[in-house]
Amino acid sequence: MRYTVAMLRVVACLWALGALFCAGAQTRKQTRGPDIEVAQFHAQRTGGDVAIDGKIKNAGERTHNGVVLLFDFLATGNQVITTKKSVLEVAQFAPGAETEFNVRVVDPVRAVWIRVRATDRQDRELRVAKDGPFTIE
Repeated sequence: MRYTVAMLRVVACLWALGALFCAGAQTRKQTRGPDIEVAQFHAQRTGGDVAIDGKIKNAGERTHNGVVLLFDFLATGNQVITTKKSVLEVAQFAPGAETEFNVRVVDPVRAVWIRVRATDRQDRELRVAKDGPFTIE
């Protein structure tokens, strides 16, 4: 009888320790939100060019230095045809700040959509919210 009670206590302690370890293993790394958010976007073909106008917002908690916008021109089937770069005029992009961008690029004829990406001056990828794809009119 004493042996059974002792074994039950040992099993209960091992079960409690196992539950604690499993609970600790299930805690997730907290995901961060986007760094940049596309607030407005408009792309239109004019002659042999594509005029891209819009507004972006720093949705993160950090100031970004030298933000570079990357425009992926997509064909049907979401195939990237080409990527064009544009550096923002704002050197320091503070949290909560908004800025406009106006870009004119040579028209990649087969492109029907544009997706927006962003990096900083050191080529670190920034997370972009509401990145498209946007239709080229």
